[in-house]
Amino acid sequence: MRKVCAFLSVILAGSGTVANGMDRYLQKKWGQPDHTLNMYELSPEEIQDHLKTIQAGLKPGQIAVMANSGHVGIITPSYMDHSTQEPPASSPHIWILDN
Repeated sequence: MRKVCAFLSVILAGSGTVANGMDRYLQKKWGQPDHTLNMYELSPEEIQDHLKTIQAGLKPGQIAVMANSGHVGIITPSYMDHSTQEPPASSPHIWILDN
């Protein structure tokens, strides 16, 4: 089970890494994402709808980490990072982390 504290150690370890490198690093570190939203099949509005659905499905203590070639962002049950609300630079990968 992936833990929130593991995410914090990844961010600290990868703090000098650009978003694209972070996305690759997270895939290597955590494996396949729980969700991948295909930007070629979904409109920006549909991607936002999916992100809101993921947010609504988070249980207490869970967070979602979204990464793509342009952004790395956080989603909690009550917070959505501004970078998750911008049109994606590439198809976002999303991991759900348990506390």
